[in-house]
Amino acid sequence: MKLFVLILTLASSLNLPKEFINIKRRNIQPLLNKLHSYSISQFSKTKCSTKEMFISYCRNIREAKHYITQKTEIETENTIFLGWLPLMNDERMIGFRDFKKPLRTNNKANPYLKVPLRNDNSGIPYRKVPYIIVILENIDEFQSLKIAKILINPTIDLEIDMNHFLTDLEYLCYLSNVTLDTSILSTLDEGRWSLILSESKIL
Repeated sequence: MKLFVLILTLASSLNLPKEFINIKRRNIQPLLNKLHSYSISQFSKTKCSTKEMFISYCRNIREAKHYITQKTEIETENTIFLGWLPLMNDERMIGFRDFKKPLRTNNKANPYLKVPLRNDNSGIPYRKVPYIIVILENIDEFQSLKIAKILINPTIDLEIDMNHFLTDLEYLCYLSNVTLDTSILSTLDEGRWSLILSESKIL
């Protein structure tokens, strides 16, 4: 699935570190539609232990779509859609290592390849596939950015420390000289994000 081809661009209003990329407004709904269809398709194929995960993906994507469609044109102009690319930094990859089947490699120091558990984005290197899509509201002409929605991309499966997400988001705000409002986290995905990120210093 080539979901992320030609939909990404740099944001002119923010100083984005390499871990973030802007998603154009005109592409966000088509992207969410594809991700929703993908989640439904995977739900029908997976075992019971994984079905709940894809149900959660579907619900969160539907809520994000509804959130966007309810906004006025002016409100939409003040909404920012970013993709988080945590694996631009190799050290962050918590690899899937099959120690029973070492790779045939000349790298004796690291004979096991670090790869995502799943990447259904054919032809796109996993480093360039956003693991999270975050929707931010621009408050007071970029004096503050408020987290509105956080979506995990269902087309890629990684084992990664999620605290890096807020660390990178904090750094983005630092570079852009804005504050970050995380007040909504306790209500996102039934409080799941507040729990996941509870160890972050900004909560």
